[in-house]
Amino acid sequence: MDGYNHATKKVLQYHGYHWHGCRKCFPHDRDKIVDCNNQTREDRYEATIKRTRFLQKAGYEVIEV
Repeated sequence: MDGYNHATKKVLQYHGYHWHGCRKCFPHDRDKIVDCNNQTREDRYEATIKRTRFLQKAGYEVIEV
């Protein structure tokens, strides 16, 4: 989460292509380890989707950029 407005329950998430494992930008090597925590691009992408869904279910409007 990169920004939050308590009054409106809006959350801002700025997705860096590498950090969030963009499938469009990185269609190949999805199983390649990309950080010191042994996460792959696909791991990062799945974590991003999971986080967004969690916030939405909790009643937040998630704005992704």
